Amino acid sequence: MAVGDAALQAKAAAKEKEGVAAAKKAARKDKEWEIGAKDTSKADAEAAKVVEKTANKAARNEEEKMESGGGGPSGSAYAKPKPKPKAVNPLMAMAKAAAAAKAKAK
Repeated sequence: MAVGDAALQAKAAAKEKEGVAAAKKAARKDKEWEIGAKDTSKADAEAAKVVEKTANKAARNEEEKMESGGGGPSGSAYAKPKPKPKAVNPLMAMAKAAAAAKAKAK
């Protein structure tokens, strides 16, 4: 029966330890809150200004694009790239030429 008592005592000690640790953690957090959180209002205002500035710039660019006649399906602001020529396999080209020569010879 001594083994069971030792286990109960160990569990009680562990719970007490956890309770002390939780109290220390709560005290540390309370201390941090007393000092106060960092004031971020200035940084928030600057971030809002940057967002507004980029939105205005995008709207201005869109307006200029529409005024210049670009942006529509028929009048693109950018020239369409020329299609690249298809790569020709030299062996296939030789086979086609040989087949054409054979057909011509008949």
